[in-house]
Amino acid sequence: LVQGSPWLHLYQQWIEIRKQFQALQSGSMQWLYCDERAFAYARQLGEETIIVAVNIGLQESTIDLPLW
Repeated sequence: LVQGSPWLHLYQQWIEIRKQFQALQSGSMQWLYCDERAFAYARQLGEETIIVAVNIGLQESTIDLPLW
């Protein structure tokens, strides 16, 4: 990414969040949802579970995720 790119700061934030949670680094991964506008997955390591949901569409979106 080019310095000053609007995406650069976002990617840097994602990297910092990943560093804070061990499950995001090496936990097991389970896909929870995926379509043309959004995706979601869970990462789990021991007692730590992180759910990541990403809207890749241009408009606000709502998805239903399974509870377990």
